[in-house]
Amino acid sequence: MKKIISNKNKADGADGIFNVICSAAEIIILFLSGLFSVWLFLTAGFSTTAITQNDELAYYLRDNIFLNLLLLLVFAGVILTAWKKWAPFGRAVDRLRHDEAYALKIRWFFLCITFAIGIIFVLLAQRTPFADARYCSMIAGELLDHNYESFATGGYLNTYPNQMGIIWIFALIEKIAGTENFTAIQVINAAALTLFYWTLSKITDLFAEDRLLGTAVTFSGMLFVPAYYYTTFVYGTLLGLSFAAGGFYCCLLFQREKRPWQAVLMSAFLSLSIVCKSNYLIFVIGVLVYELIILLSERKKRTIIAILLTAFVLSGTSRGVASVTTALTGQTLAAGESKWAWVAMGLQGDSDGQNPGWYNGYNEKSFVASEYDTKTQEAEAKASVKKSLAEFKAHPGDALKFFSRKNASQWNCPDFQGEDINQVMGVGGILADPMSRLLSMKGASAVLDITNPLYELMVTGLLLELILGRGKRKRHPEFLAFKVILVGGFLFHTVWEAKAQYTLPYMMLMIPVSVCGWEMFFMRLFSADAAFPAALVRRVHLSAWGKSWLLGLAAVILLVQSGLFAPLNALFLRDTDDTADFNTYVQIVTPLHLPEGDYEVLAPTSQGEMEIASDNNPVDGTEQLYIRLTSQDAAAEDNHVTLVHSSAWDRQYLRLHADDLLLEVPEGHTDDGQVVQSGEQRHSSCQQWQIYQCTDGTCRIMLAGSQQALTFNEDGQYLSLTRWEDAPQQHWVLRPAK
Repeated sequence: MKKIISNKNKADGADGIFNVICSAAEIIILFLSGLFSVWLFLTAGFSTTAITQNDELAYYLRDNIFLNLLLLLVFAGVILTAWKKWAPFGRAVDRLRHDEAYALKIRWFFLCITFAIGIIFVLLAQRTPFADARYCSMIAGELLDHNYESFATGGYLNTYPNQMGIIWIFALIEKIAGTENFTAIQVINAAALTLFYWTLSKITDLFAEDRLLGTAVTFSGMLFVPAYYYTTFVYGTLLGLSFAAGGFYCCLLFQREKRPWQAVLMSAFLSLSIVCKSNYLIFVIGVLVYELIILLSERKKRTIIAILLTAFVLSGTSRGVASVTTALTGQTLAAGESKWAWVAMGLQGDSDGQNPGWYNGYNEKSFVASEYDTKTQEAEAKASVKKSLAEFKAHPGDALKFFSRKNASQWNCPDFQGEDINQVMGVGGILADPMSRLLSMKGASAVLDITNPLYELMVTGLLLELILGRGKRKRHPEFLAFKVILVGGFLFHTVWEAKAQYTLPYMMLMIPVSVCGWEMFFMRLFSADAAFPAALVRRVHLSAWGKSWLLGLAAVILLVQSGLFAPLNALFLRDTDDTADFNTYVQIVTPLHLPEGDYEVLAPTSQGEMEIASDNNPVDGTEQLYIRLTSQDAAAEDNHVTLVHSSAWDRQYLRLHADDLLLEVPEGHTDDGQVVQSGEQRHSSCQQWQIYQCTDGTCRIMLAGSQQALTFNEDGQYLSLTRWEDAPQQHWVLRPAK
């Protein structure tokens, strides 16, 4: 008997230790995710980030947090008024709660609309991939043709072996649908997006009391505009996200139903998500942390099985891809660029106009300088990281500014770079005018007006769940996995190369958490006796946790608004030197849409009208495109340029009247100082220009999709392409010909 009691005491002691560990882990996860949710809410309240197509340049735009709060109150008021006063709305909500068949019909209706919008966008946008997406698709075709040049030293796969997984997926699709059949891959993206929202709704059903919450998730997904822009993005983002969500869903099912096939599917889906995009390792790690917490709290054998399988996915997926590659091609994947090079680049400053931590070519240049040796590059990259950290330590104010701007450019961009990605893609045909306008810079500004308030609603939902979800232990344990993934993504991309496209999957995954926050909020107010808005200002019973967050949030808002503590202004980008007025931004980034026709070209730095010629340059005798004073005996139209609109709404071709050729730069050569030439029309982006109004009444002529401006080289009297620096030689006048 004494031994039994002793063993029982030991078990109770072990249980106590496990409970303490679980509670501590939960508090840490909730606290870190809470800090991030508050940062998201305040940064979105005080500013908005817009990414343009000009070398992914980020603009930080001023916002008014009190107007944003007013927007949230109006939204809450409309929903509550409709709920209480408009009988059809109230009946629909009640039916969604109690009639499961009706809820599923409505849910599938939303999913069908989502799929239809995705397909329509794909077919009308006619986008073709660029940059890495283009390389991956091209190499997939090469592998099918048994061409393995990309594995050679300096080749694409020798440099980026992490792309091997998505390349094999593209190869499989192209084997069935045909080589470079981008539309087929984009249609699969639309299907993956729809499947993702279906999976999210099924995950929501596992912890929700009825089907209303899951249906609201599909409705919110249908309204999540940025995701549609990624249906054209041939790069594994949506496909990998769908697999990751499917893996987590199977993990939850396995915890409840203990069926072996669920564990197998979990492993397969999670592994496929990593194959599609290596960044989904963070998602898989989040699932693993969730499983560890469940193991400590419940100590069930099936959780150990799930943990072992997830760990195998983490350690074995990349090796599996490498083994398959060797078996099918006979080629061995190289180590490629060091991961430290991407960290080093993510910590480098915004020199030469680049955004802080964004791509600046460091990894490629250092890899070449290291003669394609990974270890040599790693040593150099670690030295760069050490240097950056030392500078941050020596100048903490600059460090705060750096990381605030870097993270705002990633997480506070309401369209998540979707417009920018589609603008710089190639076009497979002549676009209809509505789609061309939508994908223009002016269209991007309109999309920002739509996505910004929707993003405000989303981050507010995360904040509401944080404040309201802790009382009486009502927080759903599944949310721990969501929040581990969110925190992991934030920490990872704080040091890694920055892009707004990288953060899109994390925010899409948080849709159920945001919807749940709003549901908690409306349930509190709807149950109140007073009518809105009196119900909103009456005392709402909050836990100590919720009161602490709410009071802290109010204090920070007042302190930031007062401007008494400058670091907080920098942290949330509230009216700092980096922020710009929205109207100024629109004027800067929106090209002029001049009428087609003949124009005279004048350069303010020269005396009088100028003539563009393409014969022998009198300065050095070379045959090239150059500019000279108009000859007295020349025909009046010799110096005319005919402006012709391209299929993209805000881009033009500049046709030289004298020889009927287009102003262009050599394909793929847009380096600083590149000589501008003339050539036959090829409907190429290297022949498309955008004209912007300058403050002095002149204009700048930019190569579309870049920060490179048409520049008059006075020494050599030729035209070149150089980075826009507001130099006199870059100011032009285009006036209608007489």
